[in-house]
Amino acid sequence: MSEENQLIKNQITDEQKALIKAQICEGATDDEIKLFLHLCNKLQLDPFCRQIFLIERRSQVNGKWIPRKIPMISIDGMRLVADRSGQYSGQLGPFWADKNGKWFDLWTQDIPPFAAKIGILKTNFSEPLWSIAEWKSYAQYNSDKKLNKFWGQFSTLMLAKCAEALGLRKCFPDLSGLYIPEEINDSPIIESKSFEKDKILKLKESEPKEVKKPSAKKNNDLMITFGTFKGNLFSEIKINDLKGLYKFLKDSSKGSTPTQEKLNFMASLDSFIREAEKTIK
Repeated sequence: MSEENQLIKNQITDEQKALIKAQICEGATDDEIKLFLHLCNKLQLDPFCRQIFLIERRSQVNGKWIPRKIPMISIDGMRLVADRSGQYSGQLGPFWADKNGKWFDLWTQDIPPFAAKIGILKTNFSEPLWSIAEWKSYAQYNSDKKLNKFWGQFSTLMLAKCAEALGLRKCFPDLSGLYIPEEINDSPIIESKSFEKDKILKLKESEPKEVKKPSAKKNNDLMITFGTFKGNLFSEIKINDLKGLYKFLKDSSKGSTPTQEKLNFMASLDSFIREAEKTIK
């Protein structure tokens, strides 16, 4: 058994827990990590091979958006769970359809397909279980309403993954509640203080309760609406934590082209950190 899988089986040390929290479950609480490791153990998936991981999602509770970390599985992790069941016999497809409902085993058109389908084969099923994913339900867009990098370059592959994930979940109940990133758009939303101010003003008009908003001390003091620091201005966060946030955003941009919105946010964050350090000195 590999060191990583042994890690899943046994109680982890503080050092190992710190490694997982920093590299795989960044920003997750201890309870979220415990749940994550429980799923790793149950499904026998290796988090170090990106078969399973955590992403941040926001859910509305009593009118407030609360961030939390939820488990996410890769399509390779799904295939591995299916194969280990001993009942997986492969699949038929993928196939892609145009808007008229005609199916193709090779998509050669310059526009995205209308839908994709895959048939999952299982030993105790008398016929394939077909799952269809429509483009309009899964295509992911940036804030400028353009397709993101992967959906723009690999439209047929991304849609086929969604269809396959649908079928695997239907056939193998152990995958219940687990989704692949291609099925869910989890891009963080970053709002400037001016946008947040407009929201507060509208809230004051509609609710009798007083709503207080922290005042921004600098022009580049922005409101963060994702991750651990959601709802805070730069000025409310420790400098070392801001540096960690900047490093995370910078590292996550490697190998891809970040949106202009993200670049602007990083520039403001970097400028704020520099000004704050000058004040400290």
